[in-house]
Amino acid sequence: YRLQFNFRYQGAGTIGSAFTAVNPNLIEPQLLLQQIEENPIQWRIGISYLNGSDAGGSTSSILPIVGLRMHLSHSLEVGAEFEPKHKLIGLRELLATNLFYSPLVVSVTMSQDSLFRGDTRRIVSEPIHISAFANYFLSVADELHAELRYIERKNEPVFAEHADTKGHVIFDATPENTRRLEFEAGGSSLLFVKDKLTTSLLFRSASVKGKETAIAFEPNLEIHANYEFAGLSEQFISSIEFTHLPRSKRSLTFDHLNPGYLARHRLQLT
Repeated sequence: YRLQFNFRYQGAGTIGSAFTAVNPNLIEPQLLLQQIEENPIQWRIGISYLNGSDAGGSTSSILPIVGLRMHLSHSLEVGAEFEPKHKLIGLRELLATNLFYSPLVVSVTMSQDSLFRGDTRRIVSEPIHISAFANYFLSVADELHAELRYIERKNEPVFAEHADTKGHVIFDATPENTRRLEFEAGGSSLLFVKDKLTTSLLFRSASVKGKETAIAFEPNLEIHANYEFAGLSEQFISSIEFTHLPRSKRSLTFDHLNPGYLARHRLQLT
């Protein structure tokens, strides 16, 4: 058995305007007891404490952590977990979701009673995060996996778009309670002795609790594929990555090329 203690701190500065004088921050200590022996069944139990403050006020909660993993055979394992994953949503995360978000522009269009919405950085807590998974190992390099997740979140910033008096589109975010149902499947395989193909497919249904409206900027499907070239040469190790993100109004597709050259034993250029 192993007793483990984790401690996490996140903080953010002010945006710079008078009504955003709050410095969002959170602390999250965890205490876990784990069984680490190679038995057919492995488990871990623990407790997580969350405390912090943001523009909406203070937040605190105590939640359990439970994990169970069972080896049905040498190649197949299944398991289930209850492990909330809290996080602080700052400007970096907001802009990663919507590049055209501008909190200062949004605040000008709001009344004095609604100025607190101008700072939408929030501590997003997860009262429920349940997952069930299965992993199948054909070999050390070849594997298949699948996971089903149900997640409920509190105070998650959800984007919406509005038009101002001049017809300009303004994006703002409102903290909402949300729920998600996700199914992810994927795998990796060794091809042509050294080349490696990794793929994943994620289906997601995300909505706002109480309103039952879909989250507009949340991809309902994510497709990833990565092919690593390692068999052509010992020095040239490159990869090609494909990502497709369908959303309700506009889909995004990314193609990445990552060439690499192993110049020396300890020097690689990319």
